[in-house]
Amino acid sequence: MKRAALQRRLDDLDAKGLGIRTAQKKRAEIIDASIQQLWLLHQGGGLRIWLGDQNPQLITRNLAFLQARSRTSKS
Repeated sequence: MKRAALQRRLDDLDAKGLGIRTAQKKRAEIIDASIQQLWLLHQGGGLRIWLGDQNPQLITRNLAFLQARSRTSKS
């Protein structure tokens, strides 16, 4: 009887550990993707990624800012 209860507890802990490892893997994948996006932004090729989730007004404003900034830095 005690052995069966211990086995159930072990099984429960194994299932919980698997869930934790799965969640940890998903978080690690999100972090990896975020780092890749930041790297692309740093390289200058990630404008689409950076602006992708913004509404059209914010995209227009940010693009205007970046264009004005690039013009002043060339002068």
